[in-house]
Amino acid sequence: MMISIKKIKYFCKFHFVFCLLLFSAITFLTGCENADKAYVFEKESETGEDNEAKNESVNKDVSPERAEEGNDLLTGSDQPGNVEKTAGEPEVVLLCVYVCGEVNEPGVYCLPENSRVCDALDMAGGMTEEADETSVNLAGFLNDGEMLFFPKKGESGAAANSQSGSDADALININTGSVNDLMSLPGIGESRAKDIIAYREQNGYFLDTKDIMKVSGIKESVYNKIKDHIKVN
Repeated sequence: MMISIKKIKYFCKFHFVFCLLLFSAITFLTGCENADKAYVFEKESETGEDNEAKNESVNKDVSPERAEEGNDLLTGSDQPGNVEKTAGEPEVVLLCVYVCGEVNEPGVYCLPENSRVCDALDMAGGMTEEADETSVNLAGFLNDGEMLFFPKKGESGAAANSQSGSDADALININTGSVNDLMSLPGIGESRAKDIIAYREQNGYFLDTKDIMKVSGIKESVYNKIKDHIKVN
């Protein structure tokens, strides 16, 4: 019986010592882990403070003018997604005419749409002393590609007859004319010439020259420019 009691006491002591050592080991390991975390946190705090100090130093070195320039770069129209849209400006149509004959500076001149003969004459330096001042209608509107011939006194009648004959032969048949033929008309470009051909292929021949205004993009102002240059038969 005495031996059993001693064994029990010995076992209890051994168990107590073992638990104490185990508890000490756990406490030591837990303390090291917490110490590592504290050390890492302290390092991160020091790094953050260093970065803030560097940023403050850089901001102090930048002048207010430089700072405003930087803000303008970020907030101006160059910022992505903030592209300024300007209203579409009307297309400027130029008419090119050849001014020749009794003018001081003959040549090819380009003027805005709806310009008159007198405007082209001014650009050509006006008439010479030998020009027939009544041979050309100075109030008439210009047509793109037109030749303005200012004759000498006494030859205006022959020039007018020659011009009249050439105009009659130069009329473009809008029912049979090709793209190039239609492009020779004042104010008619390639896309509009193709629209004319597409319209007549879908709807048949034009019965009257005014029917060309049924084509998309050809209004009365365009028709007034080409009506003296076109025919339907």
